[in-house]
Amino acid sequence: MDSVLRIGDRVYLMHRGISTLVQGVMKYETPIEFNCGERTIRMAWMDATMDGKLIPRAYGRTFSRYTPTTFMPTRGSLSGESFLDWACQLPVRPEHLVNARRGSNGTLIQIDTNSLSQTGSTVSLWTRYDYPEITFDPPYEAPYDSKREFVRVNCKAKTYRITVGYDFTPEGAVTDGMIEQSETETPFDSTDDYAIAINDVACGKTINPESYTGIGGDPLRAKAPLPGDLEIDDVANPPTVLATAAKLTAVIPAGLTVSSAKITVTHKKLSDPTKDTQTVYVIEPKKDGSTRVREIYSPTFTVDREMIGIVQLKSKLRASFANTRGIHVTQVLTLDAPGWTPGTHLSYRSEMRTTPSSEKPSMFGQDCTIGKPIEASQVHPALSGRAWSMECQTQDATQEKGYYVEELRYVLPTHSESKKYGVSDYTIDSVLIQR
Repeated sequence: MDSVLRIGDRVYLMHRGISTLVQGVMKYETPIEFNCGERTIRMAWMDATMDGKLIPRAYGRTFSRYTPTTFMPTRGSLSGESFLDWACQLPVRPEHLVNARRGSNGTLIQIDTNSLSQTGSTVSLWTRYDYPEITFDPPYEAPYDSKREFVRVNCKAKTYRITVGYDFTPEGAVTDGMIEQSETETPFDSTDDYAIAINDVACGKTINPESYTGIGGDPLRAKAPLPGDLEIDDVANPPTVLATAAKLTAVIPAGLTVSSAKITVTHKKLSDPTKDTQTVYVIEPKKDGSTRVREIYSPTFTVDREMIGIVQLKSKLRASFANTRGIHVTQVLTLDAPGWTPGTHLSYRSEMRTTPSSEKPSMFGQDCTIGKPIEASQVHPALSGRAWSMECQTQDATQEKGYYVEELRYVLPTHSESKKYGVSDYTIDSVLIQR
């Protein structure tokens, strides 16, 4: 019962289980939210192992990154109705929050007085950290404005142990789990605001849960809403990155460019012809030397990119199965671009970070060799000008071949080989040009 929490008409609990599947034995745990009034259920996420091997966390259909999940009605499902009825009838009193102490950086440490329970020298209770603004919790980038924890306090030993934790949004959605289960007892620290607050309530003078007011004040503070989804133009490129990228612009052949191009390409996976896919590239060279590209993989999955030659400056993922509010921005760029002639070697290394985000930066790099130019019409009859063959290798040893088409200011892929995805060929199906 440690994980059960009731807030108003909603009940939250951690559901754990074991399933025997064809692939093996899966152990899982998932926080479930029951809306007793609306008679709906939603699972925040699922952590699981298969035969002891960790499976990436799933937020619905999204893996390893937070995405909101939706409530599902239980009507018509006997098991769903029974599960909801059982949860909503659990003998747990609704949360009653009281401000117990102010912490650092504008936090409020709160106590659910209705959760106080004592057995001998051990007192159990729910606490809540209230933060002054909504932030994001790595590694899943889950938004939260408060954290609730179930705490067991040993007043005799002067220690406490947190058994369950949830991250919450102001709307009451659980977005992440705070801690792993642990048997570790934490000694009281006289300089720690949290320890002081739970010690005062659990081990100090006996309090009346009905009349205890703590330090007073409203426990639910209004928070500024999160900004809407960002677009590529909403985030500036770092000046140092632009200065480095300008060295590549200086050697790239200058000439007439199209206004826009729409190119449909079939990606043929040679190891499995049944998995051929089609991608549409919408390409727009800009006056500043950059190129905007939208890669359309399906109606619900696209990637926008801002490029200079082979270097990506920014990208924006749009997908129904992923959290896509941020922009992936190159923060650090090193480049070696001595020229643009057959046999010249180009290389770069970049460090990219999603904005807004607290996640660690990702690293990327390529080493490329420029080949001989050909008429672009040999790549496709609708293209004009020159196209330069290119062979590149990424830092993960992926081999890529393609043509840098001058009037597109973009590399069209023709072949790739990688350990992760195998060997693939790319063929152009159609080209629509606006000049």
